[in-house]
Amino acid sequence: MLGLGVFLFSVSFWAVVFWGSLALIDRGNSRNKFALALLIGVLAVVTAFTRSMMPFADIVYLVVWLVLLLRLLALYYHVDLLRSIGVVAATLAAPYLILPLFVRAVGGSEAKAWLVLYGFPVVTIGAWIALRTTRGRDAGERIPRARVARVGKDAKRDDAPAAPPPVIAAPAVPPPRPDGEPTLLS
Repeated sequence: MLGLGVFLFSVSFWAVVFWGSLALIDRGNSRNKFALALLIGVLAVVTAFTRSMMPFADIVYLVVWLVLLLRLLALYYHVDLLRSIGVVAATLAAPYLILPLFVRAVGGSEAKAWLVLYGFPVVTIGAWIALRTTRGRDAGERIPRARVARVGKDAKRDDAPAAPPPVIAAPAVPPPRPDGEPTLLS
């Protein structure tokens, strides 16, 4: 049971860190989905557990994993090289900053350790599922119904064409500077 808890915690923690670092570095990325971050987290944890079986696995694993992350960020997420390096650095540095806080919170209590190992994945994945299922219902109530208008030869024109907007006069040229130097405005 402890192995399952470690696996679930590792996958969900890795997914949250990767998804969050990409969201921090490239806020408007429409391809940043938590489901893919979970899948990448499973791949990261499984390869991390199996790397000890191969010779020279630590260096090879690190290089291959960094290249894979950079390629994934560049080709799928369409993130430039500098931001990709930032996401990878944040993904690699976050566990060293966040996990000591978990360890300090757990202390020597075995009950707290089980609560963190199973509670974090349950809360993370539960919140993700809850937000996915309720977002569509709430958004549907706030968005008004769309009106469909026919466009083309078959469209009937019931109203007269709208009047063109009034012409606005150009702004006046700013006065020259007293010392005679040119400005950006003149």
